[in-house]
Amino acid sequence: MVSVFSKMPKSARKWHPRKEPSLQIRILKHIALKGTLSQNDAPKLFKRSHSTISEALNIMRKKRSLIEFTTPPDFKSGQRHRKYYKITANGLVAFIDQNPIPYEFWVALMWHCILNSEDIISKNQLDKYYNLFIKKYVGYSFPLRSWTDPKSGNKNNRRL
Repeated sequence: MVSVFSKMPKSARKWHPRKEPSLQIRILKHIALKGTLSQNDAPKLFKRSHSTISEALNIMRKKRSLIEFTTPPDFKSGQRHRKYYKITANGLVAFIDQNPIPYEFWVALMWHCILNSEDIISKNQLDKYYNLFIKKYVGYSFPLRSWTDPKSGNKNNRRL
């Protein structure tokens, strides 16, 4: 089984090779914070042409694997199928790489877990997302359940 984290972009390395793709970053943030995005609603939301939005979504889906198709939340039999997108594990890592505030991180993580409920996300995977966020947000990673006594230098494994 191939782990998602074996392909994770490093936090020091950007997921975009050259110029920062501001539209793609805005789309990624919207999907991360709202859960899904309809391709039909995107031109109005981002005030760009349908072809520009379509190109950005295709690059994010095919080339960078940041988003993927999902079933619309209110899809009923007999309706015309609309394209909806959700964030992938690589997309969540790229979102974290943009250094979101803690509220945005937790909302994005919650949506990722809800919309990918068929793939059980382990505690180890959650810890990796959390540690990546803390390292990006604080500047370094630190263990939550151990601390060092500043006077003696002894390491204790009690909760703070």
